[in-house]
Amino acid sequence: MSKTSSFIVEIVIGVIVAILVVFLIQQGRLISPEPYFVVDNQLLRPVNIYVDEAFRGEVDSQSLRTFLIDSYPVRVRFEVVRFQMSNGTLLGDSMTGHFTYGVNTGETITVDNTIGDNLYFYPMITNQNNLTCEFAVNAGGGSENRPGAYLPAYSSRVAFGYYRLYSNSNITLYCNNGRTYWWGTEPGKPSGTSLIPSVQAGTGVYDITLNP
Repeated sequence: MSKTSSFIVEIVIGVIVAILVVFLIQQGRLISPEPYFVVDNQLLRPVNIYVDEAFRGEVDSQSLRTFLIDSYPVRVRFEVVRFQMSNGTLLGDSMTGHFTYGVNTGETITVDNTIGDNLYFYPMITNQNNLTCEFAVNAGGGSENRPGAYLPAYSSRVAFGYYRLYSNSNITLYCNNGRTYWWGTEPGKPSGTSLIPSVQAGTGVYDITLNP
């Protein structure tokens, strides 16, 4: 091999290694020599990350991402990316949080369904009927969220976003057979069966099925 060919091969190998190192750092699989922190997103929605109020990027659902920083500690804020309907309506409650203590280099911060003292859940609904149903969360109370979204007939694990989870929360379906179906506390009642014990920690997933 000529000296020129050898030189070209070395350049190509160097470029490939550099790209691989950057990729592994971004994926949280390699420690960077620069100050950094890692976001562990356990949610089933992406999250936007802000460092000292400057947008730094998005972390995919249930994934890790490394962020390089110029100095530390830094103030990190996250915001869950919500589903958006064709008419522009955002599904789910606003879900955002921040780490006020200051994040230091090398730290891994976890984003899950608990923000401070607030719990959130992610209903996933399977419909085994030939019914179309309007979806609502916390129906009949002051925190009711009825966005005008519909559960299709014969559908599997349809999600409508994250919602605040209270001791008397409910998931309610208003179906085109004239009937109302709910899980948790009956709409309009102050208390009832709590959904909290059945909500998956971390992801906030709550699976339900509308049976025939």
